[in-house]
Amino acid sequence: MTVINLKHNEKMNNLLAQATEAAQNGNFSLSYDVIQRYLVEEAEGMKGEVETSSVLPIALKILEQGDFQARWDMAKVLVKLGDRVINPLITVLENEQKESEHRWFAARILGEFDQPLVVLALVNCLQTTEDEDLKVIAAQALGNIGQSAIDALNPLLSNPETRLLAVEAFAQIPRPEVIEALLSVINDPDAIIRTRAIAALGNFSDPSIILVLTEALRDLAASVRREAVIALGFRADNLDKSELLNYLNPLLQDFNLEICQQAAIAISKINSEEGNRILVQVLQAPQTPIPLQLSLIQSLAWSENPRNLTYLGETLTLISLGGTLEIIRVLGRIETLKNESAEILLAFFNSEHLLLQQAPIRQAIAYSLGQLKILKTLTVLETLSDDPEPVVQLHAIAALRNFKT
Repeated sequence: MTVINLKHNEKMNNLLAQATEAAQNGNFSLSYDVIQRYLVEEAEGMKGEVETSSVLPIALKILEQGDFQARWDMAKVLVKLGDRVINPLITVLENEQKESEHRWFAARILGEFDQPLVVLALVNCLQTTEDEDLKVIAAQALGNIGQSAIDALNPLLSNPETRLLAVEAFAQIPRPEVIEALLSVINDPDAIIRTRAIAALGNFSDPSIILVLTEALRDLAASVRREAVIALGFRADNLDKSELLNYLNPLLQDFNLEICQQAAIAISKINSEEGNRILVQVLQAPQTPIPLQLSLIQSLAWSENPRNLTYLGETLTLISLGGTLEIIRVLGRIETLKNESAEILLAFFNSEHLLLQQAPIRQAIAYSLGQLKILKTLTVLETLSDDPEPVVQLHAIAALRNFKT
């Protein structure tokens, strides 16, 4: 052995000793830095062929005992150590006595290795663990592995006891190869499985999925209809607006209030005059519940369309007190049509409508005018600064200060 090799080995041994001592003392940050130096030095000394077996015990110790940051850093090292880390990490993953975060990191690292043993361990974890966070990371790890993981998950769809786990795993895999598997369960008797499948399919732009989503709008389970509405809303720019509106319009009258709200959001994304008129009609209908009113108001304001602002101004006095307050608030948040919003609020304030006798209404007007900062509204704010209600005065004075910034 040459003198150079002896010196190199001595240097490597010293670095290992430093890393080990630092880890034993709980100084994981220092140990990580020394291990990084060791790997660089070893790569240079061995001309790229790094001997990593000596580092593995230290890295595994830090992964077990370190805090989140130490584990995060060490995960990057363990990936570099190659296939030799697989068996120790599978042992951690399968040990239910281990700390949850420790097992979480083991699953995450294993997702970097496309090996049959790894896929089997991650699938087994999905089937057996009751730790929801661990299930999610195991599914994501399988998604990272790719096709071999998909092939391993497919058989689980045939078993009713593992079908939901498989669907949830497929939902974490953003690859078109999972579409066929998800389509196979869209008519499953279990509404939870149908819901998960529709939600996952909604992430893909494949044209064949549109028909599935529109059919899911008629599903008896509210959760399925909800996911279908959300998914179609994300496709508003890519589908025929009239056709999409025909699908979504009936959902504004759904028995489930949350679906009505999601339908309002989806229709607002279409941003067509016909769709906006439908939203206003529902908003002004006397039987529309307040939560849906609020969603409709927010949906109409979202596009910052001049016609929609006019609709909101016309609706100010036609709905519930909560709805009126929400219109005033959203008008104050408008970014591109500030003058138009200010005009609506000024006209309402000068109308002397009975609603203006309500202190919360005057307070909301003061706050919104302060956000818009349009000079022609100063007179109104000065009037409100002398309001008989102290809370209205405070909001008006605060709004006036906004004009000085």
